[in-house]
Amino acid sequence: MASVKLEVKLDSDAPETIFRMPGCKDALTKEAKSLASKMNSLGASFVTEEFKRDDGTQVGGKTPRYIAKPAINSKYGSIALVVTGNYAAIKDNHDHNTMLKARG
Repeated sequence: MASVKLEVKLDSDAPETIFRMPGCKDALTKEAKSLASKMNSLGASFVTEEFKRDDGTQVGGKTPRYIAKPAINSKYGSIALVVTGNYAAIKDNHDHNTMLKARG
């Protein structure tokens, strides 16, 4: 039986191009919004004291707020983020691992 050697060379830019397409970025943004919503639900019962700067102005709110950032191009495709929106969210995530729990 004869053997055949097959060599396949992939265009390395193809996956990056696909991951930067509007449909892919829309899916990432939708997932980030869904995660932010879950995080906000998980953190709703967590209330912190008011945090104030040295000059007396309040920093953020008492209830954690997580924010979804829309997908943007990155080095290898696209990325969408969920970030803490105030100090209460930073403390909530630190104390309860809210971001990790929301991912499941």
